[in-house]
Amino acid sequence: MSHLQIGLKNDRLELASLVAAELLRSGLPAFKQDISQLLAYLNETLERGSVKLLSTHLAASRHVSYLTTRRHLFYASDPRLELFLECITKVLREQLSPEASSRCASFLDAAISSYLEHVNHSGHDTCGDNRFAEIATDYLAALLSSNREGAQQIITAALERDDVSIKDIYLHVFQPVQYELGHLWLQNKISVSEEHYCTAATQTIMSDLYPQTISPHRIGKTVVAACIGSELHEIGVRMVVDFFEMDGWDTFYLGSAATLNTLATAIDTHKADLVALSATMTYHIPDMRKLITAVRTAFPERTPLIMVGGMPFVADHDLWRQVGADVWATDAEQAIRVATDRV
Repeated sequence: MSHLQIGLKNDRLELASLVAAELLRSGLPAFKQDISQLLAYLNETLERGSVKLLSTHLAASRHVSYLTTRRHLFYASDPRLELFLECITKVLREQLSPEASSRCASFLDAAISSYLEHVNHSGHDTCGDNRFAEIATDYLAALLSSNREGAQQIITAALERDDVSIKDIYLHVFQPVQYELGHLWLQNKISVSEEHYCTAATQTIMSDLYPQTISPHRIGKTVVAACIGSELHEIGVRMVVDFFEMDGWDTFYLGSAATLNTLATAIDTHKADLVALSATMTYHIPDMRKLITAVRTAFPERTPLIMVGGMPFVADHDLWRQVGADVWATDAEQAIRVATDRV
């Protein structure tokens, strides 16, 4: 689909008010701010012509057109989903040109269909068909049983084997288990609190393993890493940072909600060769673009290589260029390969 300009930006608040009123008339919950944000994402992804990117936003937030409205949750099986889509489409048809409203409605419908296919995918194999499948399955079971100590023991026992490394645990246990937790959450099989508990448990175990990730062999290269926005899902970039540490890089992880001042200070102080930025939610992409532009402006003579990653970039393989990055990576292993080639 070609890039579209439908003028949602200027009319977004007005459209959000109209959509909210239509939802209320239909007996559905309506919060104007949430709807306004949905329209902003819709406009941005329409301009990029990326159904997949909008679908990724819906999947990442379990909102299906921002269906998580504080106390009201619509799930993929909820018949109100179709009614919600009809309300939005009705307002768009009334307020936009016939061509714009038709394209907009079709785009949103396609994104929701893609989202539902993702949520209801039945062949999902969390742990994969590999020699670590049993470890990953047992580890996931321990987490879902709120047995953090048991999960820790499973990892400790696995690492006592001669054929298992910390990199193996990251790639073949932690990573697939995190994917499965997200899938279970999307299917409403586990709650937000359960997902957060399991993720926090894995982060704690990673912290315990950190001293073992520090390689005695240093290669004289430095990476500064951060998450964009108030990201709660920072475990992915932490894995990336630990892989760089194991590869002999000097690493400096700044956490979430990175600002230009914080990032620029770290780049200058540590003479960074690489900046790795992560975003899980699509609505943080504009902030990432602005931050990358600001970094290039602040370091015109010696701009470090800028690498990006996260769900939106997996969904839209050209997005890394649009935010102004130099390279992107799907996971920690690829990040090392790309950095080794470019730095």
